[in-house]
Amino acid sequence: MVAAKAHRPAKLGHRYFGLATDAGMPDGLNLGLVLAPADWMRLGASIGTNSASLDYRGGLSLVPMGWGPSFSLEAGHCNTAPTTSLIRTFFTVPNWVKPYVQQLGYTYFNAHVGFDYRVGGLTLFVHGGATYLMGTVRSPNPIVVDKSTSTSVKIAQDGDVTAYTLSAKAGLIYMFGGL
Repeated sequence: MVAAKAHRPAKLGHRYFGLATDAGMPDGLNLGLVLAPADWMRLGASIGTNSASLDYRGGLSLVPMGWGPSFSLEAGHCNTAPTTSLIRTFFTVPNWVKPYVQQLGYTYFNAHVGFDYRVGGLTLFVHGGATYLMGTVRSPNPIVVDKSTSTSVKIAQDGDVTAYTLSAKAGLIYMFGGL
């Protein structure tokens, strides 16, 4: 006589690897890889754009319960490139300064709190907090200061910019791999 044993599906364990996408400021739009050594910790590396240049970012997120409240620290860099209308929307300067800001590049550090909602291998998140930003402003083209005399100014040295600002982002992570 053969006894029939009830078959139970295997319980899905911890998922170690993932893909992420997010949009935020000053980060821009990013696509990245995630490594989760534990349910409560994620390491991320991403590449993306701020609409003007290539950017890259790395960071650590702590989610104590595996979902819910979270804390993230990140560092990123956006290469120097000509400013776009989108960049000018977020990085506003007085009108008299605008001709001098023809190119912008920056390095930033984010400290965010947020909420991560996880369903299976999918995590939706919203993070916000503060950013410390260090940048370079370039004006490689001469600036006409008096049209009647054709007087122009050429800026010989790049300008340095530092700022503390509010920042935020929203994104999606899909975790896979593991047991």
